[in-house]
Amino acid sequence: MDVDAEHGAEHPVSDWSTGTWHRAGKCGANGCFEARAIGNEVTVRSSRDPDGPSVTYDRDEWKTFVIAVKAGEFDLD
Repeated sequence: MDVDAEHGAEHPVSDWSTGTWHRAGKCGANGCFEARAIGNEVTVRSSRDPDGPSVTYDRDEWKTFVIAVKAGEFDLD
């Protein structure tokens, strides 16, 4: 399940693949990242600059990134 932070609802992962932008669940006042999945690609952008640049990953790269984040590999503490 993925959480739609904007609506506070959980959706099956397959529902996340509609191309709709989803905001991170722990957004702060300084902005967040948003992501959307279309086909085999996940695109990430800044919520503060939605018309600005974005980065696209394939699904395997995205899954590897999410696993690393959950494991604390990018913690600054």
